[in-house]
Amino acid sequence: MSISSARLIALMLLLIGTSWCRAEVVIEEIRDKVVIARAKIDQEKTTLSGEITLTLTVEGPSRASVVPPRPLLLPSSAQAWRVREVALPTVESLSPERQRWRQDFRLSPFIAGPKVEIALTPLNVTAGTLPEMTITWSKGFSIQVTTTVEPDVGTLRPNTSIEAMPPPPRQPVGNSSVTRRWVIALSVVAGAIFTLSIVFMLAFRGKKIEPVIHDQAWVLSEITSLPVNNFSRLSEVLRSYIEHRFKIPVSQMTTNELLEVIDPNLRGELGTILQQGDIVKFAVNGVDTVDAGEWTNWIERAGRWVAATDQK
Repeated sequence: MSISSARLIALMLLLIGTSWCRAEVVIEEIRDKVVIARAKIDQEKTTLSGEITLTLTVEGPSRASVVPPRPLLLPSSAQAWRVREVALPTVESLSPERQRWRQDFRLSPFIAGPKVEIALTPLNVTAGTLPEMTITWSKGFSIQVTTTVEPDVGTLRPNTSIEAMPPPPRQPVGNSSVTRRWVIALSVVAGAIFTLSIVFMLAFRGKKIEPVIHDQAWVLSEITSLPVNNFSRLSEVLRSYIEHRFKIPVSQMTTNELLEVIDPNLRGELGTILQQGDIVKFAVNGVDTVDAGEWTNWIERAGRWVAATDQK
């Protein structure tokens, strides 16, 4: 066997081994022959310090609505994995009659073992004119989690010689010029601050700044003046009201995180409104926009939810 042939065989074995370690695995559930739910992982093997990407997709008739699972894993697997959302769900149009819903998650193992199971919780799906359905996964994933990393010899670098130390910095002969420059700079900054203070006082002299109170009257005034399909602003108004009404810092929370900390009796309708906003906001090519009549219905639902918070 020639040297070139041996190198070619070694390269093929390396590629085969790499593709085996990174092989994707997909499980699929089909309902009513038109709704297809898939769960995909990007690899079957990882280290205790690594992570796995899990992708959930649901294909079905247009106007499909999917409630993201919370929690993602069944109790049998929740203790073995840490779950993080990569981003909010997205919806793309496959054809005028079909859509695809998608969301990505990152899973990091807490334990090592030859078969660490990933068991998924069911999905609640509404698609087209079909009644709401619950998709239960008939099987899960089995992941090999190791505690050591095998080095790739091909990526190792040869030893290098010790680098020479850089020359020492030059010491200034005197520091009087440096001190003078600092004094000038501080004087300029102090003068600018003083000038801005005078301008501010003159501009607002005699004016009383009234703080905005994010109460129910403010919410109703804001949402009733919104243009059609402005779900982004509708979500911002509701979040500002929740922060004022319940003292919950929701500005940096995702929709799922917000729903977990709010009163359970208020979650249902609020979750429907915010998740519809997320779907429209992240939809591809304007998919899932609503007409004026549907928009009026969403505004009325938001107003009723705000009124219901008086009872909490």
